[in-house]
Amino acid sequence: MGLSFPQITILTQKIRSQLNEARYPDVKLLQIPTTTEFHKHHSKLGIFVYDDESLRVVVSTANLNRKEWNKSNQGLWISPRLPKLPMNNKFETENPLKRPKIHDENNANIPGESVTGFKSDLLQYLKSYRTSIIEPAALEELTSWIKYVENADFSEVRVAFIYSALGQHERYSNGTHLGGMEKMLSQHCNIPSSENGVPWEIITQTSSVGAIGTGLSGWMESCFLRSMTSQNEPEGQTSRGSLNIKCIFPSERNVEHGICGRNGAGGLFYVENNPPMWFKQYLFHWKADQKHRTRAMPHIKTYCRISPELDKIGYYLLTSANLGPGAWGMRHFTIKDYNAISYEVGCSCRNFLI
Repeated sequence: MGLSFPQITILTQKIRSQLNEARYPDVKLLQIPTTTEFHKHHSKLGIFVYDDESLRVVVSTANLNRKEWNKSNQGLWISPRLPKLPMNNKFETENPLKRPKIHDENNANIPGESVTGFKSDLLQYLKSYRTSIIEPAALEELTSWIKYVENADFSEVRVAFIYSALGQHERYSNGTHLGGMEKMLSQHCNIPSSENGVPWEIITQTSSVGAIGTGLSGWMESCFLRSMTSQNEPEGQTSRGSLNIKCIFPSERNVEHGICGRNGAGGLFYVENNPPMWFKQYLFHWKADQKHRTRAMPHIKTYCRISPELDKIGYYLLTSANLGPGAWGMRHFTIKDYNAISYEVGCSCRNFLI
């Protein structure tokens, strides 16, 4: 069966002049409007539909440009091929009264759901665009893709889908990376806070660092570290002050000796701007000698928690989100919800040995 919409649909915040539908008739461009300069569409997500209406989902850290794919370190998660559900198990879309609740905690009523709730979280993310896209033709295009996801079998997926979307969201729920990681870790991850009194390290590796505040006790501890240590632990049980966190980020020397020199600095936030003094003690050089990739600057963003013996990883997150409240979300201290000002997507797996 052929597709009923253009071969390639691209959702983007900025539409480059050289990429137009007259030059590329098989490309449909949908612009994601943002209301302020601080709102960003930073997601890198692909959904590839085959002729039999099976599909693959790809979570990436690379934008659609030649330089990022050829000269930067990037990360990809590629799903298994997800078959179309049998007719009697298809997602009910015609009658809204029969439609399963996306927020069903156990995802029991969602045909083709994964054990991590990947399908329902992906659908929530795609539907969040409806608050930004107002053109009827663009909404119809988006709905076509949503239907393909609804009718696919995600039961073989073993990772969790983590996303940020504009707006206010509850804790321990997707919609911000803070809440998405809280949800994933509290439901699916069980690792000790420490072994023999030595805490499990949190390691971040990003291509940019945002406004993380004037000290560890600010956003880093009250929001980020709280989210990253929320696995099966009562509120406040983890002593975040004793955590060991390391942040891998290219130094100026890394950039100068890189493939593109200082021209390769691109989105590396701290190349021209010095990080806060308190943060420098947590910074570590970018290095990938074993893969001969040290001179290729990283655009990849990863987060993990690793055991003191460096032989076990409690979880690993690959995402478009850099370190900072703009990408991960911010906490409303009066109502305890999170607020997101960017679109971001990632996927996380848990509990494996190195």
